[in-house]
Amino acid sequence: MEYGGGGSGAQSVPANNSIAHQHDWIGTSEKTVYEGLEYNAADGFEINEKAEALVGTKGIGVDEGGNTADYKYMEVSASGTTEFQGNKYSYASDNFFASVESSFEDYSTAIVTISRTGSEFVDNQSHDVAGHEDVTDHYLTLTDAEEALLAYVKYQKAQGNFDKVVILLQTPAVMEIENIKNDEDFDAILWLGTPGWNGNLALGGILSGRTNPSGRLVDFWMNDFYTDPTMYNVLGYTPANYAINGEQVTPGLNGSSSGGGGLFPSGGVLLRREDPPLSEHSAFRRVHPVFYRLPDPRRVRRVVDPVQLHFHAV
Repeated sequence: MEYGGGGSGAQSVPANNSIAHQHDWIGTSEKTVYEGLEYNAADGFEINEKAEALVGTKGIGVDEGGNTADYKYMEVSASGTTEFQGNKYSYASDNFFASVESSFEDYSTAIVTISRTGSEFVDNQSHDVAGHEDVTDHYLTLTDAEEALLAYVKYQKAQGNFDKVVILLQTPAVMEIENIKNDEDFDAILWLGTPGWNGNLALGGILSGRTNPSGRLVDFWMNDFYTDPTMYNVLGYTPANYAINGEQVTPGLNGSSSGGGGLFPSGGVLLRREDPPLSEHSAFRRVHPVFYRLPDPRRVRRVVDPVQLHFHAV
């Protein structure tokens, strides 16, 4: 679980003599997802204590010492009946959760947390990332273990042990999650960012629908980071590591490339001057007009809808 990043994005629990600790409910420790779900009894969440004790606060990708652990969730198998991220998986009787599986049927929802961190002066790895058999995978793709875990949850849902599956993304950056978003077995995705030491206390209220902190603005989550020219500015990138459409890529000016396909392959959404007006583009349900003369702020009593503008110089 990541509460904050590094550098200016780091977080810490306030000191005992700070103003924050004048409120008894805040406490002096980082608040976990478990505490966030049960923080307000009105939200109606009850934690599976057996699963909580097994997973602990470290998470399922590390051991008790905080080291990367190679836990088994499912077996990759050509004859597997559970599919995810292009692989087929078979149930493994000696999986990580085997000792607590009998308790699943008493709970309705599985919640899976996927975490990443980040820091100024440190680029995320763009290749040869630990936990990935494919050396071209970057840090903001799912690890092999995360893919197997999500396949495991899909399997358990198919067995009738869960009615719903919720994915929590604790990450300061967008990730490649196309295969989660487009999979009907995953019922909801909630981006938490890095919530700080007590941000998780809002989690139960959001998932229950008691609160809705959304500003209803648009964000862009790319299916493939390598269709973005800025990806090739990452310090860990070297042209020898990647290819597009099976051919070697050497980035050029204006996002162009030599040898295959270009950085914006067909099927991606890239608005150009010759494209239809924004209001006619299928990716936008509703477009707010831009006014050049703003009204007198003294006469504006309430902002009904948020407005988000995207522009670039040409």
